Amino acid sequence: MKPIFIIIIVIVVLAVIGGVLYLHFRNMIKMPGEVTDKTKKNAPKTIKSEKISKFDAEFVYANECGELFYHFEAKRINRKVTELTGGLVKMEKTIHTGPEFLVELQKIIDKYNLASQNGIYRVTAGLPNDPTRFLCKYRSCESIRFYIDNDSKSAWMKDIYELFSTEFGKKGERKDFLSDSEMTRFHFRHGGMAMPQIYSFTIEKKGDKYLLKANFSNPENSYKEAEVVWDKEQEQDIVKGFYDWALQIYYGNQIYLWDGFDGNNRFVKDGTMFNLSVDFENGEKVRADGNNSFPEKYYKAHNEIEKLLEEIIKVYHEKSK
Repeated sequence: MKPIFIIIIVIVVLAVIGGVLYLHFRNMIKMPGEVTDKTKKNAPKTIKSEKISKFDAEFVYANECGELFYHFEAKRINRKVTELTGGLVKMEKTIHTGPEFLVELQKIIDKYNLASQNGIYRVTAGLPNDPTRFLCKYRSCESIRFYIDNDSKSAWMKDIYELFSTEFGKKGERKDFLSDSEMTRFHFRHGGMAMPQIYSFTIEKKGDKYLLKANFSNPENSYKEAEVVWDKEQEQDIVKGFYDWALQIYYGNQIYLWDGFDGNNRFVKDGTMFNLSVDFENGEKVRADGNNSFPEKYYKAHNEIEKLLEEIIKVYHEKSK
């Protein structure tokens, strides 16, 4: 066989392989705004049974704590016991209650006719919040299942959140779930070419005591670094406010998914870098580093972190007067 034909065959084979790989990865990576629709059009839109055997849902819901990612699950153990699991994702707790909880849950499902969404699988890539996942199984073997774009102010989400938070809270109180966090340390360091881009802060909680340390460009002299240490009794409320803010950023942006990220874009000579470390009372640790390479949803979280820093600088400026 002549060399020219061998070359042509190799080129054709490589082109075919390249085309197959392109189609494969194109299906894996969705462009922002691209819609994936796997809806089952023949899925039943009514459920005859009202006896729930299992409920499982994940969604981002906005309340006084901000937009946070929640997971709620209810499971019938027997005719007298229902097991509930709920809270922020990665921070769920489990309790047991009576069968009446499932009755109240079904009332919400009926109120908003959630069975009408059964079979829908339609999500848009690139949205700030993860899609809503909903599953409800019945003892009749019927089920409601859908996967849709998240609406953090949805009325049915509010009612489900209220139902679970009331059950998990003390008698007559509603649990906010954020208070369950065992985070003991939140550290973020940022670097760049300009002085205002270089800063770091650490917020710690030990028992009921709070500590904040920060280094940043002095607002009155950008060429001089300001150092902050707030741990005195009269500063506890201020630091606790920043601790709660850091919690919202951590859980609201699912920063726990960054764990293990270690990115380095060597082709960019000028730019920014970050280092994140978060510790928890149970020994769990989250670590992430990036040099001109960043994890998913980094920019939204970074914008919120910078707003927190701006408030730290504002309080520093007021205390310095």
